[in-house]
Amino acid sequence: MSSNLVEKINASDFDSVAFLQYFSQGILDGLVDDFDELTEGIPPEVKSIPEFAELDRLSYEESQFKGKDAVVISRHTLTALAKNERFSPLIEKALEAYNNREDREDMEMGGGSAKDLLAIGLAASMVLVVSTPKSIHFEKTPWGKVVIDIEQVNPEFVKNAGILITAFVAATKVVNSGGKKQN
Repeated sequence: MSSNLVEKINASDFDSVAFLQYFSQGILDGLVDDFDELTEGIPPEVKSIPEFAELDRLSYEESQFKGKDAVVISRHTLTALAKNERFSPLIEKALEAYNNREDREDMEMGGGSAKDLLAIGLAASMVLVVSTPKSIHFEKTPWGKVVIDIEQVNPEFVKNAGILITAFVAATKVVNSGGKKQN
């Protein structure tokens, strides 16, 4: 994990919403494995995390968050990914590709319409994918071919998955409650 990466994600001029959309779409589009089979392999230790049922429900959501709400959710989620040894290198690689893509100026000149929206189902589905301990193969991501090796289902894996799931679900709850934390 790179504290520099977390600083980049939390910088005031970083468009975390657009990047999380880009990252989530790249993960899901580049996935070689069947999504349902992959997520069925999520271990019981992760499924027993109290927020897991809410994450699974959110993966079917068609709603979108915008503005400050989308920023809260995207920054919490990206920070949790950046602090995870398994995914921080992937976030670094995706961020480099994101910053170097050809359509960047066109997207930034778009006046904020679609780039300020966070599709909650898309982001929740990405969180589900990265919560599996199986080897994950991505073929056609914007940042190239990637294989994430199998990680043992051990307390550290369950802890990291729990941190990511909890961060994502907690951020959506804060946003849905109008900025007041819910217990």
